[in-house]
Amino acid sequence: MLARLGTPDWLWLLMVVLVIAVAWLSVHRLRARGDDVAALLVIAVASLLVSPVSWGHHWSWIAPALVAAVIILWRLKNRWLWAVFAVALVPFALGPHRFLPRAAAEQLGWTPLDHLVGNCYVVIGLVLLGLTLRGRAPSSA
Repeated sequence: MLARLGTPDWLWLLMVVLVIAVAWLSVHRLRARGDDVAALLVIAVASLLVSPVSWGHHWSWIAPALVAAVIILWRLKNRWLWAVFAVALVPFALGPHRFLPRAAAEQLGWTPLDHLVGNCYVVIGLVLLGLTLRGRAPSSA
């Protein structure tokens, strides 16, 4: 995402440090309450976020995350969370990045809407990581 936006390398390194710090804190908290599955999924998302190249098919961690999310949502019985979950699934079901220009030179010229669509996995990953840090993500235990 940062490369497509034309940001300098130091910004990527800064973001890597930030994501690793947030992931470490989240994993520490999740493990302390015995939620090993959520901790593993945080590590998976963090590794995708810090990777210099994370293509759509690298986000295969969505499969175990879906199982964990369905179990959590089933227990919570919250319709609002089910709706948010359904919306968050759309990019993973459609793979919208495949409809965008793919060549490196074309990606550098994406419109703001192209960036939103092409980087939706990153946005979802950042939101989920933030939720786990704030303690808002419910336990799967």
